[in-house]
Amino acid sequence: MIDVPRIRSFLAAAECLSFTEAAKRLYITQPTLSKNISLMEADVGFDLFVRTSRNVSLTAAGAYLYQQMRQGVDILDTAVLMARKVNFGEEGTLNIGCLDSARIHPKVREMLAAFMSEHPQIDTNLNVFSFKPLREKLASGDLDIIVTKEFEVDVLLNTEQYAIFQQQPSIVVRQNHPLAATEGLALEDVCKEPFVSISPEESLGAHNLLVSCCEKHGFVPNIRRYASNNQSLFLYLTMENSVTVADLSVPQDGLVCITLSGLLPVWTVAAWKADNSNPALSLFLEKMMQGKSGDSI
Repeated sequence: MIDVPRIRSFLAAAECLSFTEAAKRLYITQPTLSKNISLMEADVGFDLFVRTSRNVSLTAAGAYLYQQMRQGVDILDTAVLMARKVNFGEEGTLNIGCLDSARIHPKVREMLAAFMSEHPQIDTNLNVFSFKPLREKLASGDLDIIVTKEFEVDVLLNTEQYAIFQQQPSIVVRQNHPLAATEGLALEDVCKEPFVSISPEESLGAHNLLVSCCEKHGFVPNIRRYASNNQSLFLYLTMENSVTVADLSVPQDGLVCITLSGLLPVWTVAAWKADNSNPALSLFLEKMMQGKSGDSI
């Protein structure tokens, strides 16, 4: 394999048609350049230049090789430049996944907007998924970072997380539900109501949290339906007199949030793989933690 210094010496000499000028361009001595070209001619097995006492010119084979190598070196130089920018976060791609809640929380929107404004050269891809796809895509590396619930991240290996905000759970019902006008409820007040829950297959953490909270208040929830994602869950609620427990402040149209007492707040966190070396992720984490909107967990 021909090494890069020999190639660059050949290209410079081919463009200058003068070993002296080529050496000056490369900031090397003329003997060093002459040696590099001689070694390259030995590598390829044919003469690259016709040398006379007065001038230097390319052989036919040398001219052809110059045309091919010039393109290759230009591609190499561009690749190195782009790689250097990626290394310093000046270029690159960042894939972010957010949970399919009824509304993206303002703190999350502000955090994403601030990063995208500060680093417009980074291709920031935003996607919304339910619980299970978020876990799977983070584990596979398809996503660099996810925004989800704390109970989801606890089951992932080799993952770090950062708490963004916490919200108090509410009872969520449709607007014409008999409980919709109630100002505040305790969990035992809905012990006889049919529930809609995220399925255990989608999020065992969400399902277990609902069941354990109800059991602590003296009852087992009557789960009428299981939903495969949050959007389906909210749609079910708009269609029938069921209830669910969710940490929502502003749900989608047609639903009402009722203040719920007696439960601990639920954290929304950002999570990423500890071994992810993407420089764009490092920049995002730095920006996120500068905001001091949350706490490390």
